[in-house]
Amino acid sequence: MAYLNCFWHGPRLGDIETISLLSMLRQGEKVRLFSYERLASVPEGVEEVDAREVMPFEDMIFHHATGSASLGSNRFRYFLMRAGLGLWLDLDVLQLQPFACEEGDYIFGLEEPGRVNGAVLHLPRESGVVDALCRFAMKRYPIPPFYPLRRRLRLTRRFLTARPVPVDRLPWGVLGPDALSHFIGKSDMLALAKPAHVFYPVHHAKAHTLVSARHEIEPLLRPDTLAIHLWNEALRRPSAIRPDNPPGKLFVERESFVDRFARRELGYRIENPVA
Repeated sequence: MAYLNCFWHGPRLGDIETISLLSMLRQGEKVRLFSYERLASVPEGVEEVDAREVMPFEDMIFHHATGSASLGSNRFRYFLMRAGLGLWLDLDVLQLQPFACEEGDYIFGLEEPGRVNGAVLHLPRESGVVDALCRFAMKRYPIPPFYPLRRRLRLTRRFLTARPVPVDRLPWGVLGPDALSHFIGKSDMLALAKPAHVFYPVHHAKAHTLVSARHEIEPLLRPDTLAIHLWNEALRRPSAIRPDNPPGKLFVERESFVDRFARRELGYRIENPVA
């Protein structure tokens, strides 16, 4: 049985990360959790692995404005693909059905037309896409080839005048969906992408419907929906659905989809659900 692979940076897992891991174990998956430090409260049955086996900590990067480990996580998953270690899942993905993943499989999905998300990802290690992603992700001062010409010229001028823009100061998504969509599209493999309902049945703009008791998610799920991306970052920001959500705070309402799934399917209670 192939492994599912996840990564976490920080001293402990939160509710979203915990229920994501529990949902994988519930499907009978073998799960590896990579981290650079010993984590507290890891669910029993999850194999903890030193992330240095895949990527040295020195290669980890954090977004300058937010401190998020997303950039480093993107880099890490590409190196994991190059090592041929199996399927990758973000720790805000609820698995609904078992995954079938063979060594030569391409597994990725669209979050919206033409845009690939990497929350669920497998690319064969010998794929040219993996090589391109790894090389791009390791650039300290990248000039993203998918940026508009004027923006690329501006970054190039700064590079040539000794004022380069480091990757951690570029906009969110540069090493994630932006890079994936570009290099997969350039390799004419976009047709292999699963439609949005398979992994991303809820659009990120509507992420708060997942934690709101006023919304139903089940009608969006189809027989071939394998997982639900919970959009952890979006859940912690104000939105049109929840404009008063304090930045950085997660509120899971009682009887919301996430609350019900955690209790009924996983036997797990969110620590502080909102009544």
